[in-house]
Amino acid sequence: MRKIVVLLFVLAVTKQIKAQNIDSVQNSFRNKLYVADSINNTLYNFYKNNPFYQNHIPVNFNSINAGLNFDKGKFITAQGSTKTQDYFFNTEGKTRLEKVDLYGSFTFHKIFEDSTRWAHQTRFKPNVPLYFGSIKYNHYERSIYTFKAMAERNILQNNLPLNFKIDYRIGNHFSNNDPRGDLSDFQLNTTTTLAYRLNKQLKTGLSFIYGYGREDINIGYKNKNVKPTELLTWRNVGYGTSEEFISDLDYVTLFKRKGLDLNFDYKLTEQQNLMLKLSYLKETDDFVILPVGANISSLDPRRLMDYTNEIIEGTLFWKFNIKSKQFLLKIGYRDETGKDLYYPRGHKAQLNAGEVLYKYNNYLYDLQVIDFKFIGTQNNLLNRTNLSAFIGSSFSKEGKQDGSSGNNVIYNRLNINGGLSINKHTLTKKTYGIGLNGMYSLSPSNTFIVPAINEKIFYKYVIYHDFLYNTAKYAAIGLNGEYSFPAYKVLQASIKFNLNYIQCLGALEPLDRQVLSLPGKDRFSSNISLNLYF
Repeated sequence: MRKIVVLLFVLAVTKQIKAQNIDSVQNSFRNKLYVADSINNTLYNFYKNNPFYQNHIPVNFNSINAGLNFDKGKFITAQGSTKTQDYFFNTEGKTRLEKVDLYGSFTFHKIFEDSTRWAHQTRFKPNVPLYFGSIKYNHYERSIYTFKAMAERNILQNNLPLNFKIDYRIGNHFSNNDPRGDLSDFQLNTTTTLAYRLNKQLKTGLSFIYGYGREDINIGYKNKNVKPTELLTWRNVGYGTSEEFISDLDYVTLFKRKGLDLNFDYKLTEQQNLMLKLSYLKETDDFVILPVGANISSLDPRRLMDYTNEIIEGTLFWKFNIKSKQFLLKIGYRDETGKDLYYPRGHKAQLNAGEVLYKYNNYLYDLQVIDFKFIGTQNNLLNRTNLSAFIGSSFSKEGKQDGSSGNNVIYNRLNINGGLSINKHTLTKKTYGIGLNGMYSLSPSNTFIVPAINEKIFYKYVIYHDFLYNTAKYAAIGLNGEYSFPAYKVLQASIKFNLNYIQCLGALEPLDRQVLSLPGKDRFSSNISLNLYF
């Protein structure tokens, strides 16, 4: 399967390069201006992840990006990283091969986390209800590869688009100090889309999603001697149930997912366009004890937990023009629920004669998010400038319940943000851009039911820390800039930077408990990248 994914990716990328027009300079400059526009950039990030809308991606749009994301500060959740360096490389593009549109992308991340604790996880799915953790800070290194390829063929006089998309992720993660995590994961998702154009204005379609994956988790010790408390490894179940483990520090998570997308693309007028996506995804995660790398079909694994995750999402875009001004309204909604079946003693997949299966529902997860964003841009052809402004807001409600401990924690979060930017290009195909943005965030209400009688070490380090973090008020400010220029006759190169600072406002919520870990007061993040368009 890996060879098939790589082959599809190579085909998409190499064909797009060969298909470049003679006027490569103009094409590369046009591609740079395309992503410099805030509305185009927002929509492009939506199109490339949703095959129904692949036709909106410009043909012969190609880019290569490399850079560094840097984050530092202790205003984070208990299981976050106090300092992260993320070196990344990405290439993507679209071409047309006869009657088939091809899109391909490849991304690599090399991540250094220094430090993180209470979470020996791949971070692919941070809300899973079973994982190992320890008090000791770990230095984690992660290598993550993602491949994506889409192919679309339009038949029946261009009224019946058929699209197939494949996403593949491979990850390797390890920590270099005790307790040492050795983690690996892969995820494969396929999306098959059948669309139909009802008339010149309206296209609709269905996407069928199928995917599976696996995570292998192993925790070990280089020092085999007696371990102090901070080096002990705990198996955390749900949100408050934890037990000390000194053996069998490994498990495997097997993922299966199925879903359905319903899409609409409606061109109201030459100046207005509506796009609507409704989606449903169901994922089942099986946590089992298996030797690392073993095949579940050939063994009788010991089952630890089953977890079912369901996600309902809706996204609406309304794009319209008024003279030289362009506007985009985005409204999004997400409803995610999770429920486990926990096997407290562990159980084989196949029961012996007379054996009774003992399991119960211990953990419930719930998340609702509604958000909107309104962007306006104005292009001044005479001055060759692009002005952009946006305002947005989001409201989220996240809840975690643990039946064994009686914990019930619910956070509400309201974010309000906005920003301005300006981009200018010259007759010599150089561009300059700068932008400023800000955000204010608060928690209007919350629920905190955590019986002190059941208090464990996990509470003092994680639950209380996260309560204080998620109920804090904070403000953020960001500055970004970019300079681009022609390079090597056929490329448009750019250097881009982002600077962001988050400051906690006021005192933390009072909590009459013994707290052994507190969130810090601020966090700084930055990004610098070199980008090539061709």
